[in-house]
Amino acid sequence: MEYIVSFDKISSVFSKVKPGDKIILNDGTINNLSININTKGALLNRITIKPKNPGKVILTGKVSINLTGSYTTLANIVLKDGGNENAITIKGNGNRLTGCDISLDNTNGPIIMVYPKNNRIDHCYIHDFTKEDRWIQKDPGSKSEDYILIDHNIIKNRKKGSKGNGYETIQLRNEDNKIKSKSIIYQNMFEKCDGELEMISLKSSDNIVANNTIVSSKATITLRSGFNNYISNNKFLQNNTDGSGGLRITGENHTIKSNLFKEINGGDTNNCAICVINKTSTTTYQQVKNLKVLNNVFLNNNCDIGLGISKGKLPPTDINFSDNIFYKTSKNNVFSSQGSECKNLVFNNNKYYVSNIGASPKDFGSIESPSKFIQSSIDENKYGVTELFGTQWNVEPETLDLNIEIQDYYNQLKINVSNTDPIGPIEPVIEIIIPEVVNKNVVYKLNPNLTSEQIKKILESGNSI
Repeated sequence: MEYIVSFDKISSVFSKVKPGDKIILNDGTINNLSININTKGALLNRITIKPKNPGKVILTGKVSINLTGSYTTLANIVLKDGGNENAITIKGNGNRLTGCDISLDNTNGPIIMVYPKNNRIDHCYIHDFTKEDRWIQKDPGSKSEDYILIDHNIIKNRKKGSKGNGYETIQLRNEDNKIKSKSIIYQNMFEKCDGELEMISLKSSDNIVANNTIVSSKATITLRSGFNNYISNNKFLQNNTDGSGGLRITGENHTIKSNLFKEINGGDTNNCAICVINKTSTTTYQQVKNLKVLNNVFLNNNCDIGLGISKGKLPPTDINFSDNIFYKTSKNNVFSSQGSECKNLVFNNNKYYVSNIGASPKDFGSIESPSKFIQSSIDENKYGVTELFGTQWNVEPETLDLNIEIQDYYNQLKINVSNTDPIGPIEPVIEIIIPEVVNKNVVYKLNPNLTSEQIKKILESGNSI
């Protein structure tokens, strides 16, 4: 069943809507809309709320949208020229925000607040935000798994905050950081996200950050506190941007695998390609233990590795560096001179095509001439975003549904990223699920063996912003 209404009259049909129904929104601009959407669909029979014409429903002013039902999709609307703290709140179970163009800027406070469980933000274009606080924040008070999925979005133009802290682009935080959030940040494009040092801030455990591309951003992915986080197959393409960074790490049992770090230019402390931090007196900076850094590629960064950065008293311990490649055409160091001694470091089968190693730890290996490095051996297209991303207004939002619970999606993805056996220094290990548009329908095909040229053609054929 389809119901056709304007967005400001949508509550008039809520009592009639059943699983599988659609609410079609008339074109128009609405100012200061406040609405609670409590419709209840089912996993395979979602309720979909979408414009008749994608992008033609525009919300301005003090917007307040609350998704509080279940298995409801809100798709393809534009939110701009205004703002409100928690302008979009996603609660309930299995709700989805997709295909939206969001540039609300007249607010202090998170633009999107997302709660557990199995809720999703995907294929949105989130951009041009200058005010204080986060763009996307997970409810910090949850007491069990969140299973939140943030995927296939374009997130760009986050200007530097004026106060130095509180300007994260995405924050996944639990008040008790031992709680396993089990959330996913996957296949997103981040560009010029300069709000503060922490672009993605993980203050929770058992999250997956995979296949994202970070471009020209004066910020880092920071494992601020928590345990067992997986950072895999991301591409840092920082274009020598001053103040750009890679990863900052605290906490235990993290895996950093098959990422590409290129042209990071943030100095030799917090903004090394990988910065491993000493435990400080603050409880949120935990001692680094049992860290695995495997199969990563470092290309022409200012400084690649900072070990024992900061003035904390407890240095990192039990770190395994295996099967990584380092290459520099400059005379910059691999290891920062600003670090301190770490305990129980293991280096195995790393390749250093560099002129200067820097403050090298014991038994790091040996260096080779940069001239021996074969640059074509690194296929950069296999890292970062490999699927259609951004608003896909040329296809129906239903075609991009997962049709499985996010917790099942998480378990599938974790199997791919958690294998810590090194398999060689240059091949990412996550199987690529490519969506292809066929007669305006999106078909997902599991294909771990696509060539870089095939991936490039698929991305070029997409209709991304």
